[in-house]
This record gives sequence, structure tokens and C-alpha cells, in this order.
Amino acid sequence: MTTLAPPTTWTDLATDLRARDTDPAYADAPVLDVYGRISKNPETGETEKVDRQLLVTLGEVRRRHARLGMVLRDDGKSAWSKKAKRPGWQTLVTRLEDGKAAGVIAWHSDRLMRQPRDLERLVDLGDRGVLVGSCHGDYDLGKADDRFTLRVLTAAAAKESDSTSRRQKRKAQARRDNGQRSGGPRAFGEPGLLLPVDGQPRQHAPAAQVAAEREAIAWAVRAHLDGTSLNALAAEWNARALLSTFGCQWDGRTVGKVLRAGRNAGLLEHRGIVVGRLNGVEPVVSEEEWRAVGAKFAARRLGRPASERYLLSSGLLLCARCGQPLTGKAQQSIRRPGERTRKYVCRDRVGGCGRLTIVADRVEAEVRHMVIRVLSDPAHARQIARASAKLAGVEDKIAKADATATELARRLGEGRLTLDRFDAATAPLESRIARFREEREALLKSGASAASRRASAEEVAAGWDDANNESRRAMVRQAAPRGIAVRPATGEQPNQWTPVADRLEVL
Repeated sequence: MTTLAPPTTWTDLATDLRARDTDPAYADAPVLDVYGRISKNPETGETEKVDRQLLVTLGEVRRRHARLGMVLRDDGKSAWSKKAKRPGWQTLVTRLEDGKAAGVIAWHSDRLMRQPRDLERLVDLGDRGVLVGSCHGDYDLGKADDRFTLRVLTAAAAKESDSTSRRQKRKAQARRDNGQRSGGPRAFGEPGLLLPVDGQPRQHAPAAQVAAEREAIAWAVRAHLDGTSLNALAAEWNARALLSTFGCQWDGRTVGKVLRAGRNAGLLEHRGIVVGRLNGVEPVVSEEEWRAVGAKFAARRLGRPASERYLLSSGLLLCARCGQPLTGKAQQSIRRPGERTRKYVCRDRVGGCGRLTIVADRVEAEVRHMVIRVLSDPAHARQIARASAKLAGVEDKIAKADATATELARRLGEGRLTLDRFDAATAPLESRIARFREEREALLKSGASAASRRASAEEVAAGWDDANNESRRAMVRQAAPRGIAVRPATGEQPNQWTPVADRLEVL
């Protein structure tokens, strides 16, 4: 039987264990996965690093008659938050469900599960006798007593997490009540601790650096209000050798985030809402300048302008796999070297799945046929007539609400209404107006302002052929207000063998 040398790191121990697995004596031994996630030692309060956990848990595997499966870890991942994604945990559960591992060893059961829903996923595998092992005891999910014990431990871990969350929220609220930020790293232009360098203790930002950053913010706010672009501001900051608080160079997006921060005007924000003023913080710019910058960003149209080369690139085509808009892209032709083919693709770098492509010329030709067919349909004309009547009602509601808002403003200006009462009255009114305007926008996109008479297929075709891309997009939105889904292709050569019409679905 193989003799293992004393390990120095968890990787050394894992290598030794895999060498041991080749021993015939372990041929029929169960496979155990190992899982680690960062935690705190309850006795010392110090963080138990994942590497240390893995060394101890691999030692548990070493003491057992078992073979080592996968070593999985989720560094810095919360098991309490529902939004947290734990790739290591997901892989572990999949392996247990597929029978690729007979169990798992963790430093403690709360490294695996801090919510009952996680445990119940494993309980469903109890009939297989799945083992949940740890350095503090083992639990066989096939035994009722062990399932009960694990449920108690998991419920206790969930309660501890809930209590910790409440304490942290109360502490953060107390800091906000005192005019202090609730936490986070040093902000650009504020004093605080710099990032650690080469393992050295963190140092406070020099006063000269903070002063230079504050001056850069003040200059950038006024320059942007005068028309200087964000990219030009970023180039200037980089030329001044100013780095972000994370040690990175600037671009237009990161400069914009700094300029929109309420702390520049000495304001305290929580989740994007001003909740007070920062205590002991000298504003970099006036509140009027900060609000002017915010208004400029709010008035800016989001996204890039629609491409003239790609008719359907403005969110009209949607990936049926993931729901993300398709964008135009020119790709090298496989059959015709030196030529590039226009395509619509789902890009993974902007949140898509990256698994869908369709040739632009073919889909645009099919969309033309679809628009002609829909807009010349009598049922569509009747639908437009109903939407137009509804639009008229919404326009009337907006006009009345705007008149009420104007009257309230006049009374405030004449002193017949206090500011508090004005705010109390206008808040729900503005909300109602915003809702009406959203409804109006949706009706306009559905073609509610168009003539309700039926147009012939020849008239629609002539209108399409004579129109520019902007007008054609309006016709597509009128025919398919929610967009057109593109399904995945089938076959070895999808763009050649799958009819484009079979891949499109009007939503």
C-alpha cells in the first residue's frame, strides 16, 4: 500500500491522494468530493482561509478508505444570499445528483449550507446514502436522525446569518444617521486608506493626492457642463497621472460614475437616493452644479445610435435562447475568402449567450415580407384603431395632470402653498404622469398614431421600398411591438438548410 509523505500544501496532499487512488486496494473505495468556502473561526474570530480548509478536509479523506473526487471551492462567496452564485457548489450538487461522487467532505456543515433550501437539495438524494462529512462529524442523508440533525444545524446557521445581516444593517443606518458613509473602499477625492501594496500595511492617502483628485473632479464637472466629452475628461485625468482608487486608468464610463456621485456636493446617498449630508466633508462642487450634471446624464439617450448598415440592430431582433437583443457584426466568409458577411449575433460579452447567429441579408428580406403581411392584414387595422382610441384617452390624462402640476407650481410661487405640501402633492402626481407617459410610449410603438384604415400589400411594399432605415424600423415596431425572436438553427449547416422564416417568431 502506498505510503504518503507529510504534505506541505493542500495541492501536495491532493497529488498524494490521487497517487494513492491507483493502489488496487482503493479500486472499489467510494469517491468523495472536497468543498471549501471562506469562514471565520468562532473561537478566535479570525478568517479561516479556504486553502487551510482544504488542507484539513483533504486530511479527512486521507484518513478514510476513499478516493478523492473533485476539489471545489468558492472564494468569497456567500451561502446566505439568494443572489450569490456559487459555481463550486453547483458543480458539487450536479456530481452528487449524477452519482459521480458518493459524498462530500467540508470543514464544517455550514461551509456547505447556510439556507434550508440548500440542504433539501441534498436530502432528495438520501435514498442513495449520500454522505455529508466534515471535520466535526459525519451525516448520512439516508438516515432520518442525521437528516434531522443537519436540518437543525442549517436552521441555526441561517438564523446566525439573518442576525448578522440585521446587525450590519443597523450599523450602516446608524452611520448614515450621523452623516457618514456606511462603508466601502475609499472614494476618489476623499481621504482614506489606499489599496495594499506587496503585502505591506495599508497607508492613508497623502493629503496632496486627495487635493489633486478633488481639483480634478471640480474641473471635470465644469468642463463637462461646458460640453467636454467624458472620453476627453478621462484622457486629461490619465495625462495628469491620476489613477482610480483601484489603481486603474480612466475611461469615459468610470469618469461618468465619479461625476454623478452625490459626495461631490457633500450629499449622502443610499441606493442612488440622497438621504442627507455628509458630516465633516467639504463639497467639491456646489449642489446646483452636481444636479446640472445629473440632469445632463438623465437627458442623455442610452445606448449607441442605430446602425445604418444593420436595419434590425436597434433591439428589434431578440435571441430566443436568452432574450438578449442581437447586434450586427461583419464576419469573414468561409466560402468566399476576402469577403465579409453581415450577420446578427448574440454577444456573450454584453450579457447574451453567444450561441446564436443569423445572416443579415436573409433575415432582413424575411422581415420585409412579414411587415407587408402584418400591416396589410384587416385585423391589424382594427387593432390599430382600438389602440389609437386608447392613445387619445391617455393624452387627455397627461394634459390634465400637467395642468394640475402647473397650477400647484403657480400657487407655490404665490405663497399660497407651503413647500412641504407642494412636495406631498407633486410626488404622486409626477408618478402618475410618468406612468401615463410610459403607457403612451408603448401605444406609440404599437403604431397607435398611424392611420387605422387598411393598407393593401402593394401600398405597404411601396412604402417600405421608398423608406429609409429609420422609417423601416418604425414599420417593424408597428408590426412587432415586442420584437422578433430568432430561434436556434438546426442541421450541420444552419444558415443554408434551415429556412429563415421557420426561425422567426413575432412576440
